[in-house]
Amino acid sequence: MRSSMLFVALGLVLLTLTCSKEQGYAPLAPSDQDGVMADASIQAFARTLAEQAGWPVEASGEELAEAGLALAKGGVAPLMDFERTLIANDIAHYSVRLRVGPGTYDVIGLHRVVREKRPYQPLKTRKSIFFQHGSSKTFAGMWLPGLASPSTPDDFGMGVFLARHDIDVWGIDQAWALVPASESNTDFMIDWGLERQVGDLRTAVAVARLTRILTGCGDAKMILAGFSNGVPTTVSLVNEESQLPAVRRHVGGYIPIDCAIKVAEGAPKEAMKSYVAAYQAIHDGGVYGEQVMFALMADKVRNDPDGHDFDATLTNVEFVLTVVTGPTLFPGHPFHYWAGVWADGKPAGLRFTDRELWLDFLASGTAYEPIIWTVEWCGYVAGVMNTSYDDHLGDIRIPILNLTPAGGFAEATRYGLSLLGSRDIETLMPSMGLPAEEEFAHIDLFTAPEAEHLVWQPMLRWINAHTPANR
Repeated sequence: MRSSMLFVALGLVLLTLTCSKEQGYAPLAPSDQDGVMADASIQAFARTLAEQAGWPVEASGEELAEAGLALAKGGVAPLMDFERTLIANDIAHYSVRLRVGPGTYDVIGLHRVVREKRPYQPLKTRKSIFFQHGSSKTFAGMWLPGLASPSTPDDFGMGVFLARHDIDVWGIDQAWALVPASESNTDFMIDWGLERQVGDLRTAVAVARLTRILTGCGDAKMILAGFSNGVPTTVSLVNEESQLPAVRRHVGGYIPIDCAIKVAEGAPKEAMKSYVAAYQAIHDGGVYGEQVMFALMADKVRNDPDGHDFDATLTNVEFVLTVVTGPTLFPGHPFHYWAGVWADGKPAGLRFTDRELWLDFLASGTAYEPIIWTVEWCGYVAGVMNTSYDDHLGDIRIPILNLTPAGGFAEATRYGLSLLGSRDIETLMPSMGLPAEEEFAHIDLFTAPEAEHLVWQPMLRWINAHTPANR
């Protein structure tokens, strides 16, 4: 999910970027890829998280050995900003931050949304999912949008829905999503690209699964889901795991959500190639962080809707509605963020998502995103990036649910699926039977009331049917 104004004018983005060429830090990664679960740092994170959360450690030594673990004695990992929030009745949201490197912002977020038998006693369930967000939003911003919207019930969101149905929901905040708006120097993002994203995701998934094993949930592999440009990160991890012994893998099923793994020739590919060139030029010029525009867009719509801050020919509300409901990302392709209601060639509002929830969603967007990340995720999907993270797509044989709305990537996802080795691939393409340019869209998946029966319920059925067994 791209939030910058590149879709309309690269110049507007450049006004809000910071410049420099200092080297950033690489993420903390397991020292032994074949023994990621036995890595001392992963074990320390999991042990400390269970202790701080008050989740009883119940796994025996025999169970750990069967899971391929040799749990190290001792080891403490500092956790930051641990919180437990009761969302509704017996659904709790746990969040914590993990330090993964020496830099100020070498920190990732880890989340868990789970049904509890009583406070601090999560339900023990074999079924679990791990979510990687896309651009401009955190885990909670995507899966728990009700928490950031006073006009919307706190328990509205895919995360709560799945937890209510006994799915143990986990997710990550990538490091860039946690950088505050008050930071004016983003030099440290110089190399925050795909390798870092995959490394931090690998760490977070390993911590989540080991924590589940330690606390008596069993060793079933997790379902991994990635949304929008979270798909290149998640499929890269699955690609990597395809080369590991089965006992060392964490992922047992995969849900790419509305982004092509790879694109064939056509409008999306040409657009992504143009983004690669444009953002690479920005990075080469010494600019490493891009300011996300969501919050500014929400502010202008709410406080100066008739102004002309973005475009002399469009009011602020017309401009923002055009960006989010029109085919601005891939001209010539019907992809759009939210389904709109159009009249006389202009969008008059949103078709499905509530206006206040939409504005709250924008207002709670992240502050920054790395320039090199845009270069690399677009390059990955367009097939113009030289990377090892797509060397083994044909070896991916776990079950796949391709979730893509009719107003999103839709048919453009088919080509990437054809490159995978799995024989168990389903596509869920929610549609309201409207013209393509007004169809159920990219972010409606998370914010529209209709999403529960169009998306969340079918997704739940797939998870129930494809969750791996405990060994």
